[in-house]
Parts: sequence; structure tokens; C-alpha cells
Amino acid sequence: MGSLAHVGGLTGAPANAPIAHTAELVRQTRWFRVDTASAWFYEVAWDLAIAALRPGGQDVAPLAATDTD
Repeated sequence: MGSLAHVGGLTGAPANAPIAHTAELVRQTRWFRVDTASAWFYEVAWDLAIAALRPGGQDVAPLAATDTD
């Protein structure tokens, strides 16, 4: 849940917050998978590109990763 919480902008939640609280905040985040043909991606094994529209609709957090040999 740590990665989901971070990308979702939930890092201000107490470390000892119940997992159900964090899960609910993650559910309130709008998640988008981005499909791109950008040369930045190597398309070897896997690529990842997502964006999270954080609760409140004012902030967007992107996350992208690629794999190469």
C-alpha cells in the first residue's frame, strides 16, 4: 500500500493509520493507465505509465517505468 498511498498523495496519513483508512483514500483516487508509443519506453519485458488524480481533483501524480536488458 505504500506505493499506492504515495502516488495517490496520501503521504500525510499517520504511519500507524489503519490499512482500511489508507485503502479508502486510494479508492477515492482516480487512476489512469497511459498507453504510449514514446521512444522512451524500451518495450522489452514491461512498461508502466500511470497517472493518479488525487482526491479533491487538484493534483495529478505521474509514475512511469521501463525495462531493458
